[in-house]
Amino acid sequence: ATAPDVAPDAFYGPRLGWRGAPARSWRAKWTLDDASGERLWAASEKLTGVAYGFPPR
Repeated sequence: ATAPDVAPDAFYGPRLGWRGAPARSWRAKWTLDDASGERLWAASEKLTGVAYGFPPR
C-alpha cells in the first residue's frame, strides 16, 4: 500500500472479509508462525519446481 496512513506490518483486505472496500483487517494467528511459513514455502517450491534461493530466516 502506498497511503501515508498505512501501518507497518498490517494486513489490509476487503472490509467484509470476502468483498468490500479495502480496510485494515485481522490475521489468523497461524499466519504469524515462522515454522508454518517455512513449511508452506518449502512445499510451494517443491510442487512448482521453482526455487528462489532465499537464505533461511
